Amino acid sequence: MSTQMDQTPNPNSIPTKKRTPRKRLRACTNHSYELTTFCEPGRPISPTGPFRDNVFVFLQQCAELTDFTVQGMSVWFTLLRSRECLVPLFTIEENVNTSKTEFCDHCLSTDWSNHFVSKRKYHMIIPKDDCWTKPLDDSVLEGTTHLLHGMIHCDGIGHLLCINGLKGGSKHLCGREIMDLWDRICTNLRTRKITVEDFSKKRSMELRLLHGIAYGHPWFGRWGYRFCHGSFGVAEETYERALDILSSIELEKIIQDFSDMEECEELKRVIHCYKHWSESSLVTIKDLLKFMLTVKAGCPVKRKVRKPKPPTTTTLSSLRIKSKLFADVISHDPGRHPARRLKMAADAIVHVLRENEKKGFVNGEMARQDVRDAALLHSRRRGLPIRDIGLLDNVLSKLDNVIIGNHIVCRKLHAMPGIKTGIRKYTVHDLLDGIKSLEPEKELLLPSQALVPDVYSDVLYLYKNVLLGYPESKLVQLATQVVLNTKYFVKEYRFGDKDEQEQCLDIPLPSMTDSANPAESGI
Repeated sequence: MSTQMDQTPNPNSIPTKKRTPRKRLRACTNHSYELTTFCEPGRPISPTGPFRDNVFVFLQQCAELTDFTVQGMSVWFTLLRSRECLVPLFTIEENVNTSKTEFCDHCLSTDWSNHFVSKRKYHMIIPKDDCWTKPLDDSVLEGTTHLLHGMIHCDGIGHLLCINGLKGGSKHLCGREIMDLWDRICTNLRTRKITVEDFSKKRSMELRLLHGIAYGHPWFGRWGYRFCHGSFGVAEETYERALDILSSIELEKIIQDFSDMEECEELKRVIHCYKHWSESSLVTIKDLLKFMLTVKAGCPVKRKVRKPKPPTTTTLSSLRIKSKLFADVISHDPGRHPARRLKMAADAIVHVLRENEKKGFVNGEMARQDVRDAALLHSRRRGLPIRDIGLLDNVLSKLDNVIIGNHIVCRKLHAMPGIKTGIRKYTVHDLLDGIKSLEPEKELLLPSQALVPDVYSDVLYLYKNVLLGYPESKLVQLATQVVLNTKYFVKEYRFGDKDEQEQCLDIPLPSMTDSANPAESGI
């Protein structure tokens, strides 16, 4: 509950006139604002007092009183321009004297039941698209299909009750646009605390688990929402520890733990697929999920696929005309690394490329970062004196159609969706069998796939099999359950010094409909 003690009705209140519902809302050009900048500082107001005063100013200057009510409560609306449509933002003032319930169920569920009853609370609602031109009905406060429904007590404590973007039925606004708007309203009107019960999902995946592992916070954490409390007595320290456990699971360990299960091959495909996409090393499931979600943000789901041309074969003799011997390449480079170490590093690179070929990748194709990491690991296991990453980088920079022993190492620059710069990939070819050169169309193909993958389908596969179905690991199962049991998050807004914060606990102004002039109310 919010912290207010002003439960006595104002004796000087002026009753509002009886209203009749309208069939359509009339467009009001006096209160039409750009949605993407609405409630930025000075757009259109810059209030400096506590929320109870600021909401009074907001309704006076940024909204228009409608000629219909909701359960006898006054309703204002503000029109927001978004692209080619007008989005209505309704504000409903709920008074404790006329409300169906004296207490706030949302404050009770967030362990704020020791707070006093607030005299007024304000509901801010953007209904679903097909209701934008209609008056609100009496059941609007119980609806769950609104694009936005937030409620704020007059002391500045509130709750985000509902948000639905494109996946929730909106044809015009995405979830981030709506959340940006809500956060600007809360900041501009100087709220104190806003809670949210996180039920956000994407393709049946709980985003508080998915984003918690990938980013270290829930989807709402992008706007500063942090741990409030968890179900079944989950403490914040336990929650943070659970995220650390899940985020630090190494990809190689996942493959090892699933080695005896039928999901192993598909997990290998998914992991190696995105390792090839990434220019940086992907070590843990946190790295993998974060990269997958980043690629998804800049990669369209459907792509046109060009019809591949028949591959051409380059003969051994013609290839040798274009290729160079590794010994000749390093003979013209009097660098700080001796030739013996350069040759040793080149052999290690050939080895890891051939090992990758055995896993099903055409010509052992690997991204530069993966080649370097694998060669370094191979050298350590074999006890080879290759500890210098600079040595491997030096050799990789020279390997472009270079003959090493009975193999040729080739290099191609691959353009990748969502990534500004291309990715260098290396392949190894056996000179005894000749070389098949790949078409430009096939250079972009991912391992075991002819199309760019549906990223969220791969994320969903990891979500179901690794996060929810990890084999014989009570620790992972317990950590997953802890994160799923944590549904309540809160954002605290800080303004000014301590004295200014404490002003929020003073006696508030009367209702907007109690009196046209606050001075006449007797407070």
